[in-house]
Amino acid sequence: MCELQARCVGIEDAERRQECLVAAETLRRTLGAPKASEPNAARAVEVPEAVSEAEAEAEPRRGIWGRVTGLLKRDRPQPAAVPEPLPAQITDQAAEPVSEPTIEPEPTLSEVAISRTTVDRTVLEIPSHFVGEVTAHRKLVRDRQLIAVDDRVLFEGDVWRESKIREGNRVEVQKVSSLFGERYRIIGPSKRAVTANRIRCERVELNTDDRRKCSLLPDG
Repeated sequence: MCELQARCVGIEDAERRQECLVAAETLRRTLGAPKASEPNAARAVEVPEAVSEAEAEAEPRRGIWGRVTGLLKRDRPQPAAVPEPLPAQITDQAAEPVSEPTIEPEPTLSEVAISRTTVDRTVLEIPSHFVGEVTAHRKLVRDRQLIAVDDRVLFEGDVWRESKIREGNRVEVQKVSSLFGERYRIIGPSKRAVTANRIRCERVELNTDDRRKCSLLPDG
């Protein structure tokens, strides 16, 4: 019975340990004190001191002995439950093959030589005030006129009737403003001032209307 009490002492829970010791002590006194009326009272009762685990599990828990063995068995550490592996997911459709991304070839750059083109550009240096000869003249609608001076510059002005400027006349040309294009004042024989804008015929790119007007100049 000492071994049984020693096993009770090994129980970690204090309440169950005390309960096991009390039950073991009761069992010891019960087995150690036989009744006098029994004919075989003097015969010692053989009690196995050590009980194997298989015998303890097979022994029915009856009376004090079953109570003690039950306490000892409950104190025995239980193996941790191993979770069952989940069944593999079965799909009805076959796995589609993963297509690799298509790598497009880089475009081939053609070897093009850089060319250079020299464009001749004429720059006129016109005095702000000078006297020149009318080398070409043309009447326009709404009393307007074209005046070419010295075969170099072309003006488009107003008051054709009042100015009475004709080809071969000497005119005085004075620059008035350059804010909205080059504006000039031209005075002819009648002394009636003509307000005119200069057409830049020396430019490389001209619209159709200006190209037609610049035909009054020899280089036009």
